[in-house]
Amino acid sequence: MREVESLFGPRVDGFFYAGHEFSANGPQTWFPGNCGHVVIQLSLECMNDYNRAVFQISHEVVHLLSPQIRGTANNLEEGLATWFQERYTFRETGQTMTTTMPCYSAAKSTVSQLLSIDPDSVRKMREIEPCLASISEGLIRKICLSLPETTARFLAARFVRSA
Repeated sequence: MREVESLFGPRVDGFFYAGHEFSANGPQTWFPGNCGHVVIQLSLECMNDYNRAVFQISHEVVHLLSPQIRGTANNLEEGLATWFQERYTFRETGQTMTTTMPCYSAAKSTVSQLLSIDPDSVRKMREIEPCLASISEGLIRKICLSLPETTARFLAARFVRSA
């Protein structure tokens, strides 16, 4: 979590990370008791596969920056999570693991474009709008002037998970 915050800015107030668990519903974040707690759920396979556990949890910790109800992430948030997960997993396990879902790959590739122009761009955006899911096309363009308009529009658009 410290690394995610150092790269992308601090977590928003109002949520308490209550830990992780293994679930048939994982990987995902969920909000038990509707009281500001957030839990990371990892897939059951992670109980016996350390590399997969690192891969999944390193994605989900990005969502702890500004927790949102499932289905409200934009391409920026999911792309950041996927970008960080691949980078962190390789560094910690030596394994090159990537997502097989094109929607995550597209989001990650677009975030990579953004970060190659300005590695601090997300931190700068979150100083103005702390919630990743609420970062607009206009804010992306304001912070990263050389990013093409269509790229900024894609990053600000709601993420659509498809196989």
